[in-house]
Amino acid sequence: MTAAIQRQMRGIQRRADDQSYQLNGELIFPKSGSSMDFSQFCFGFSVNGATVTVIGGDWHIGSLVPLELESTDIPISQDGQYVGIEVDTLAKTIKAIGPATDKTVFNSDPPKFRTWLHQFNFSNGSVSLARTKLGSLFMPGTFGALP
Repeated sequence: MTAAIQRQMRGIQRRADDQSYQLNGELIFPKSGSSMDFSQFCFGFSVNGATVTVIGGDWHIGSLVPLELESTDIPISQDGQYVGIEVDTLAKTIKAIGPATDKTVFNSDPPKFRTWLHQFNFSNGSVSLARTKLGSLFMPGTFGALP
């Protein structure tokens, strides 16, 4: 770990509300279960009862025209289910996928790159966030062959 990263990590502090973190006095990310509005983010989500809407956005691959994900409704019916995305580098498409209780559903096989985005709790017909991967989305640069 570089000295610069170590200095940044030392500056991260949990706020008194125990629901978020700050770096040098600025809010950097709420903990899951907090009141953050994830519908404001590309690939974020909104919840309506037992349905999760994965929010649309652009997926950039180098200098190619960005692939556009349409907002997509996905019903959640079990505790611990994941939703994610699938990027087909050959067809140049992106779509929301899920739900799945097993993360291996999101394993990639070229030319299709898959990753989970969010995992949800399910109780009494209602959905809440268990955890999110929004802060660490990436597609390896060596993935697949782009025509």
